[in-house]
Amino acid sequence: SLRTTLDIILHSRFPMFLWWGTNLICFYNDAYRPSLGEKGKHPRILGMPAKDAWPEIWDIIKPQIDQVLSGAGATWNEEMLVPIFRNGKIEDVYWTYSYSPVTNEKEEITGVLVTCMEETKSVDLKRSLSESEKKFKNLLMNSPVGVTILRGADLKIELANEVILKKIWQKEKEEVIGKKVLDVFPELTNQKFPELLKKVFVKGQPVKEFEFPMLINNSKFYLDFELDPLFENDGSISGIMVTANDITEKVEAKKKASSAEEMLRLSVEASEIAIGEIDLKTDSIKYNDKLLEIFGHDVSKKLTLHEIRNQIYPSDRRGIVTKAFSDALLTGNYKFETRLVKPDNTIVRVQTIGKVFYDEKRNPAKIIGTLRDITRDEINRYALERSERRLRNLILNAPVSIGILNGPDYIVEIINESALRLMGKTKEQMLNKPVLEVMTELDIEKAKLLLDNVYYSGKPFSAAEFPVKLNRNGKLEKVYVNFEYDPLINSHGEVNGIIVVGTEVTEQVLARHKVEESEARFRLLADSMPQFVWSADKEGNIKYFNQAVYDYTGLLHKQVLNGGWIEFIHPDERKRNIIKWNESIRTGKDYIFEHRFRRYDGAYRWQLSRAIPLRDEHDKIQQWIGTSTDINDIKEQEQQKDFFISMASHELKTPLTSIKGYVQILQSMYENSSDEVLVKSLERIHVQIEKLTKLIVDMLDVSKIRTGGLTFHKQSFEMNILIKEVIEELEIIHPDYKLIFKNDGDLSVYGDRERIGQILINLVTNAIKYSPKNGNIIIHSESNQKNIVVSVKDEGIGIDKNYQQKIFERFYRVEGKSEKTFPGFGIGLFISSEIIKRHKGKIWVESEPGKGSRFYFSLPLYKK
Repeated sequence: SLRTTLDIILHSRFPMFLWWGTNLICFYNDAYRPSLGEKGKHPRILGMPAKDAWPEIWDIIKPQIDQVLSGAGATWNEEMLVPIFRNGKIEDVYWTYSYSPVTNEKEEITGVLVTCMEETKSVDLKRSLSESEKKFKNLLMNSPVGVTILRGADLKIELANEVILKKIWQKEKEEVIGKKVLDVFPELTNQKFPELLKKVFVKGQPVKEFEFPMLINNSKFYLDFELDPLFENDGSISGIMVTANDITEKVEAKKKASSAEEMLRLSVEASEIAIGEIDLKTDSIKYNDKLLEIFGHDVSKKLTLHEIRNQIYPSDRRGIVTKAFSDALLTGNYKFETRLVKPDNTIVRVQTIGKVFYDEKRNPAKIIGTLRDITRDEINRYALERSERRLRNLILNAPVSIGILNGPDYIVEIINESALRLMGKTKEQMLNKPVLEVMTELDIEKAKLLLDNVYYSGKPFSAAEFPVKLNRNGKLEKVYVNFEYDPLINSHGEVNGIIVVGTEVTEQVLARHKVEESEARFRLLADSMPQFVWSADKEGNIKYFNQAVYDYTGLLHKQVLNGGWIEFIHPDERKRNIIKWNESIRTGKDYIFEHRFRRYDGAYRWQLSRAIPLRDEHDKIQQWIGTSTDINDIKEQEQQKDFFISMASHELKTPLTSIKGYVQILQSMYENSSDEVLVKSLERIHVQIEKLTKLIVDMLDVSKIRTGGLTFHKQSFEMNILIKEVIEELEIIHPDYKLIFKNDGDLSVYGDRERIGQILINLVTNAIKYSPKNGNIIIHSESNQKNIVVSVKDEGIGIDKNYQQKIFERFYRVEGKSEKTFPGFGIGLFISSEIIKRHKGKIWVESEPGKGSRFYFSLPLYKK
């Protein structure tokens, strides 16, 4: 067994070692010798007991040898530090080794086979690599530029240094590490950056970008950055290292500088300034085209310094300019104003401002400056002075109180007579003095705080109806003032004073107080009335109900106001109520409407509501005042009256028909009778029966209208044919009147022919009735694109404007001396109006007392 084992060891090229026997005698092969070092243990330890051969590591290896010899099994260690003595010293050596049992012929463990490989160089290399990686990571983490490492195809953030976290990303480490970069910054998705990352990861080509705009966390950055692929040992790309330098300030500064240069160029061009440079050593000059323009030359002209100086007005050249040049050589500043003569002998005034530059020996080398034509400025300055004088005169003579306070001490610079009268002061008391020292009757602390706020904030302040006590006529008076404090800002944008504009409104305020007192008395009176009283603003928003409304409805103020009033109106009338109210608000016409109000016990009672607009002196509506009166009992009486009219009409119709028949029989019997009295009496009876028949028919129509039972038999017909038929019929009855018909040809309508004829008869009959002196009755028909319009004009007594809308109401008759002489119940126009409404038409009148009337009605045009 020993020989076999030694044979294997000696012929193996892998470092092997054997301890054998009770004393653990040492054997090893040539492959193990390099690990023993130069001038070390070889060959001294061959055949030497283990304890003697390896005293420096005996404490380390003894437990492992005992484990193997005891039969507990082999041992295995990787890269284990086992210091040994070699090369004349103890060296730290790292081993990967195993201890295995070796048996004799009797299968007894009598030795330990050691297979080992020294890993010192590998461990040192790994350690160096780890240190290198640590240094590299520290370098990245402490880099003055932003650095991040993105791993994998989904580009997860593996590393991010403080610069990129705090300055660019503005995130905490916990918010980003281990997360996909596009999940952390979704705003990058629609930018170019993800495309560059993909290019680097797929193609392995680094990318550099300069002044790259990028939006991160809603902040715009400009970055110089580099994207470098990270390669694995097999050449695959595992990630990307991003180095980024925030140059936003630099780019913005560059932009500002560029903008400033452009602004300077534009301002130079806009301000029409000439720029020049005089070389004091060669006496030469450089200039821009503007200088040639100011001196009156074409831009192609080349001027020398001598030629330029010769154009300066002679006396100025010898005096002002020579002195300014001498002063410039001493002070370094070159400034003067002078006159120059253009080639066309025009004289202009110019201003020159420049600076002297010196060479390394502090000798004057050149002057660089600007030249500007100030001729217009001089003119403007004189104009400004005149304007300021006019402004001062305007302030002094203004009808409102105006004062100008100068500086932080608020010195009174200007004050007009109106302001002096308001404050009860004289000009001597106020001018050139601090206003707070003069106006001692004011609350000085509050007044100073107000002035300081305007002066130091630059923001105006205004107040309306501000109460203030002023010392006027030797006593303190409480007055009300509307005033405004506005900061005065100079050409540098600084506040250097305050202008105060005030108007006394004491009379208006006291008048309003009286109005408010009057309103309070009105409300007190209204609350004591049993009628409903209410008011609304000019937009129609109801702002007030008297106490009777709350008592009647049982509702609270908050339930009724703000539109809640519509809830106690009967549902059937709500929509029409709102339409009617909005129409009155829009047109300014009186609001009149009948509707039912719900009482606190749930019962509904009819109310007549009326509202009239209150207007100011300019006829503008200020508010609406309305009342609602209980008409429930009247409504019930009307219903009873309608029932009576309907019943009476029906009952009268039958006997009247019989009477009419008997009269017609008598007329036919005595048609040729010589008894003229009898014949004429029968004719008069017949006429009266016709009038009575028409009256009964009208009364039945009124009843049907009220009950909704008025029926219509609609068809298309020619309007002008119907008018001619009516005229022919009425001409027979009224031969003393001339009925004139004017028309536009054939006009068709769709409606109830008999009912429309009834309207025509009523209008023409009324025209005849109210024209007692005979005359012409003109009937006219015409059409527009949508409607037929028919009118009946008379030359009668006319109708007052106040009654023209009311005459279409049921049973309404105009009151007056002349009107009372004409019989009638006032239902004809009411029936006509209702028939027209049912045909979706309109009816109206134009009239002037003493000059006749013209009644119109329109109906939709029927298109065949």
